[in-house]
Amino acid sequence: MSAVLATDFALSDHRITAAVCDGGLWNLARTRASVGWMTGTQHVMDEHLVAMHRVRLARQFKCPVLVVAGGRGTVSISEGSKLQAECAAAHIDLELTMRPMTQTPLGEIENFVTSDDYIFGWLEHKLAYSLAR
Repeated sequence: MSAVLATDFALSDHRITAAVCDGGLWNLARTRASVGWMTGTQHVMDEHLVAMHRVRLARQFKCPVLVVAGGRGTVSISEGSKLQAECAAAHIDLELTMRPMTQTPLGEIENFVTSDDYIFGWLEHKLAYSLAR
């Protein structure tokens, strides 16, 4: 829920300098999937329409956006890569990073420390750039 609120806030307030909004960009897909599951119509979800909605939302940001993909998060690597390519073609400042995973005998484990370090470094860079302008 906080990712949705962060996305909505970044979209509505021009004072936001940088935002990590991955989950909020996928909110429509989650909502439609939930409704489809409850009504038994999950097979009719139009992925192209949902992807177009994400790009339309990304166009509304007045600040750079970071999307974190992979792992157990909301965004799959393929969806994140597709959005990044569409945003690059539209000259939208959206960056994609992948969650680092470590293979163990018990399975894959997300490396949250490395992921968080990257996110905070990205925010620091974007905020420093914004202050310099």
